[in-house]
Amino acid sequence: MDATAEAVDCARFLHPSCDPYAFWACIATIVGMLVVSATMAGMLMGYMSIDKLNILILTMEGSETEKAQAERILPVISRSHMVLVSLLLMNAGALEALPIWLNRVVPETTAILISVTFVLLFGEILPSAIFTGKNQLLIAATLAPLCQLVMLLMSPIAWPIARTLDHLIGEGNDVTRYKRKELKALIRLQQSLPEALPLLGSLPTHHPASPVESTASVSPGTRTELHKEEVAIIHGALDMSTKTVEDIATPFEDVFMLDWEAQLDSELMVDILACGYSRIPVFRGHRGNVVGLLLVKRLIVIDSDARKPIKNLTLRKPLVVSPDLGCYALLNQFQRGRGHFALVTAQTAYVESCLRANVDVDPARASITGIVTIENILEELLQEEIQDETDVVDSCTGQGNSELRRARLREAGMIRAAKVFKALANRVRRRLRLRTQVRRTPSQASSEATPLLTPKTTSL
Repeated sequence: MDATAEAVDCARFLHPSCDPYAFWACIATIVGMLVVSATMAGMLMGYMSIDKLNILILTMEGSETEKAQAERILPVISRSHMVLVSLLLMNAGALEALPIWLNRVVPETTAILISVTFVLLFGEILPSAIFTGKNQLLIAATLAPLCQLVMLLMSPIAWPIARTLDHLIGEGNDVTRYKRKELKALIRLQQSLPEALPLLGSLPTHHPASPVESTASVSPGTRTELHKEEVAIIHGALDMSTKTVEDIATPFEDVFMLDWEAQLDSELMVDILACGYSRIPVFRGHRGNVVGLLLVKRLIVIDSDARKPIKNLTLRKPLVVSPDLGCYALLNQFQRGRGHFALVTAQTAYVESCLRANVDVDPARASITGIVTIENILEELLQEEIQDETDVVDSCTGQGNSELRRARLREAGMIRAAKVFKALANRVRRRLRLRTQVRRTPSQASSEATPLLTPKTTSL
């Protein structure tokens, strides 16, 4: 009776005592099916969770190892639907075959329990955790040839399905494009998060007190933290594309200007020196009729005692822009050498024609609403005011530095300021005279060079 039972068991199930070769071959097949299922499930989860944008970034800016890995991964994830269908078909085949082979060793109920347990634990959960872990890039690059082999084997069935999906719902492998607000949020996160994204590196990060300290300790190409100054500049660069000249211009009523008929005497020289500007607009008749810009650096050759009228000086024609002009468009005009100062008006064509023809601007036809300089552009880019020596406010009196300097100059006397200008102007004039004499009579100029190059010290 035992022999009959044993014969029945050998007829229903494989057993080592009955047929050792067939039994162990079946066990090897079961393990193989489980390994195939786990590998396909892990690869599917790993490749589908990789961001193509991160891979493209690594191909351009990663280390040599990361570049090599990214270049192996990129052809695979570029065919996302083909990868999806091929791995799913192979995984489904292994999962369907697993209970069949288990049923040859154990009863059907036991085979189902074992299949579900092993598939969930070793075929889904564990592979997914491993393939999406910290070594995701390395594993994906290593198994890229295997994935391509699976796609080749499954291509007779997978290719038509993948092409159908491409036509119905799109290819699905487009690079993620962030909106400006999303980019700003990403930059803020990169500043606040202590660690970088897994695909972009896992270097330990810290936040030094200054960018100089950080650059000295870590290579700029490997640093993952962003300083607040960097974040502010990036945000300013993103925001500046949405702003116009009107948003950053200085109101015209706040602009320091000079009258065309004014004379460059000592008092006006003091006012110009105290205002702290390098370019000052000059008007004729009314403030809306700007005829040019006075470059303050050219006043060094002007003698204040001569009381030379401003209208006799060479003035630079300002740039005229519309208030609707974008900030980047204005910056491009500044970079092309068209000056660092612009008048803002809605009637640009009319004002430009008046400047070219040197005729007065009719206030009934055009009005200037403000001015904009390259400093305004830089302040918008840096997201903070640029404080120079003329912008500092005295903490005790509350007066601007230009007001304090004007008051101190007046207290010290305009004569002293005039002497300073006069001494500088005389020095420049002597040098210009020497150059002229050298060109005309080299021998005579050489004999007079010694006293000219050693001017008398002017007592201030």
